[in-house]
Amino acid sequence: MGTPALCVETGGLDMCRVSWRRLLRGGGALGIALIGGGSPAWAEPLVPLADPLPPAPPAERLAALWVQGDGVALGTLIVLLAMSVASWSVIVVRTLGGIQQARQAGRVARFWAGGGLAALVPGSPQAALVEAAQEADALFRAGQVTGVDRHTWLGLALHRVIAETQSRVQEGQTLLATVGATAPFVGLFGTVWSIHRALTALGGTVPASLETVAGPVGEALIMTALGLLVAVPAVLAYNALIRSGKNTIDPLRLFAADIESALLSGRWPGAGRP
Repeated sequence: MGTPALCVETGGLDMCRVSWRRLLRGGGALGIALIGGGSPAWAEPLVPLADPLPPAPPAERLAALWVQGDGVALGTLIVLLAMSVASWSVIVVRTLGGIQQARQAGRVARFWAGGGLAALVPGSPQAALVEAAQEADALFRAGQVTGVDRHTWLGLALHRVIAETQSRVQEGQTLLATVGATAPFVGLFGTVWSIHRALTALGGTVPASLETVAGPVGEALIMTALGLLVAVPAVLAYNALIRSGKNTIDPLRLFAADIESALLSGRWPGAGRP
């Protein structure tokens, strides 16, 4: 239990000393009122502060970065934007190509079922393999190929088409790998530069304020986020394209082997002799 309150009379004024526990429990302002017999001005009820302003939308923050940033910050932002546009262009083009390759799976089955070359998508790797095999076989039968056997000649023709297809499948992968590896460091460079600007403002002759430092610090955070935002899709797309390329080339090699076997054995299942 707390110490009981003791009251003494001094100059006609009752001054009460209350226990510290009651003083803390009642609050600082109430304790001062009990001791001093009045309520000082600073002990009046505090007026609640207004709600803080909501954060600016991302678009407005990027616009502020574009307007308030210096040449180095703007250059870093342009480089990140160019990296993002380039990587997303590769992603879109390769995605459309993958959709076309997915359509080709059923066409190959119809080719062997008797549909012939017309069953394949014109310009597809499968159609290019059939055309190359037919042309190579026709040249060999016409006696225009010497010094090499038929099996080797057909294999060379089919291998050339597969190599060209593999080269097309790998297009854009180097760009995606470069963007995924360098974009975080470009964003980090922008972060370091913005922090440098903030420290320079703090050490300047003009008294620094929150408004002076908040801009560069906000730029630093945005640069870091943009670097990651550019790099992560590029890395994910690169891994997806590696897998997609393998899923494209492996069936193509099997299809080429079936075509070569059909030509060498004289049996063209369902599609007739070329």
